[in-house]
Amino acid sequence: LREHDEASPNLPGVSAVIKRPRAATVRFLNADGHIEDRDLVGLWATSMQHQIDHLNGRMYFDNLSKMKRDMLLRRARKLK
Repeated sequence: LREHDEASPNLPGVSAVIKRPRAATVRFLNADGHIEDRDLVGLWATSMQHQIDHLNGRMYFDNLSKMKRDMLLRRARKLK
C-alpha cells in the first residue's frame, strides 16, 4: 500500500492521507474504440484509483474511518 495526501475541488481547503495499492492495472477503451490494458505505479496508480472512485460515486474521504471522515467534513464546513 501507498499513503498519499488526496484532495478534491469539491471540498476545497481540506485533504486526507489515503492508503491505496501502490500499483494498479486498468483496462479501458482508447480513442479508437480498442481495448487497452495499462499498468500504473505510484502517483499514476493513485490518481487513476481516485478517478475510478468518482465514477463509482465515491469520494476520497469515503476511504477513511467514520471518525476521520466526520472530522474532515466538519473542517470543510468551517471553511465555507
